[in-house]
Amino acid sequence: MSSMLLKNRTQDLWGKIRFPVIKNLSNSSSEWIDMPSNNDLTYASLVGSPVATLPISSNTSFTLPGSYLSLSCPEFGVFKQPSYTNFTNSSAHSPENHDDCSWASAQGGFEYQIAISEPCSEFNLNMTTGTRNARKFVWESYDDTDTDSERKLYTRAICDLTTTFVDAKVTCTGSSSGSYAGSTCILSSVRRSPTPPVNGNWTILDFDTDGPSSSTVNTRSIVNLLAGLFPYAQSAGGDQPVRNYLMDPFTTIGNYVQLKSVSVLVTLSSNYVLNSITYFGIDPTALTASFNKSDVGLSVGLVNLNGTVTTGQDVIKCNRAWFGVLITASLVIFVFALLGAILRIMTFAPDILGSISSVFLDNKIRGVTGSSTWSSDQWCRWLKNEKL
Repeated sequence: MSSMLLKNRTQDLWGKIRFPVIKNLSNSSSEWIDMPSNNDLTYASLVGSPVATLPISSNTSFTLPGSYLSLSCPEFGVFKQPSYTNFTNSSAHSPENHDDCSWASAQGGFEYQIAISEPCSEFNLNMTTGTRNARKFVWESYDDTDTDSERKLYTRAICDLTTTFVDAKVTCTGSSSGSYAGSTCILSSVRRSPTPPVNGNWTILDFDTDGPSSSTVNTRSIVNLLAGLFPYAQSAGGDQPVRNYLMDPFTTIGNYVQLKSVSVLVTLSSNYVLNSITYFGIDPTALTASFNKSDVGLSVGLVNLNGTVTTGQDVIKCNRAWFGVLITASLVIFVFALLGAILRIMTFAPDILGSISSVFLDNKIRGVTGSSTWSSDQWCRWLKNEKL
């Protein structure tokens, strides 16, 4: 539900830095690209990368490296079939990438199904010296408006799952705590990493030193998380927000749509949900609470960055001639204000007597006479020597 709020924001809800989808800015170049002035960008995830120990109340500029999962979906269409594809069956559609032999799949209720290919048992996960073909990511969603009882409509997208490595030039103003939570960060430019650590076909699902079996566990965990985000949505009589989110992330709640439009490719390629889940999977507490760089669980993922720190100082400049005019005018105004106060004190008593003198109108006592047409000042003048 935070999609609209985060649409044009460099930082997420907790202040972490988000990377834009660079393919919307450049297809293959590793040159630095200035961020658009209108900030009309698509970001790769709802969640960003934390930055710790920023200098307090200073501007810190640095280059932040990062990565995100990317989906490219050349196969997309609507099919009629009796049910969802059974990926656990031996006759299931092969990943056809020569490196993966099986699938990890899970259903989000009866409205959608997700599957990610898994490496063959004999596959050697050597990321430093070798490469692999891209994993396959399959999305299927059910059109429950179709009345055909035997063969129903299913929307299916078959995508390549890869990793995009990027660098971003960032300037942050630190908070009093020195953490990212209260910081303000701005992206000035971004580029594709000229020296990615591994080939882009390797993903976070392969980054495990325990071999293919551990990678399989990680893959199935991610799939189960994606399919189980809203376990009680349908049992409560509602639609699955994930399916609506892929079509229109800004009006997810109460906006039921069928995924029959190729515009789904745009949303799938941005991977908001997929990247958010994998980011949170690293360490949910560190991403949503207070990131501590000394946290043991995060030590292998920390990167020390060099930055340029600039401390701002207010400097007042003035023109001596105009400053003299200002002082002179201020003194003149002050003197006149002081004179006005003195004159007010001197005339305060006559003003009061002038108002009281109205009680003497047409008074015949002791020879006090006058005219009812006289003003208060006239009465004061005529009776200035009168004793009461």
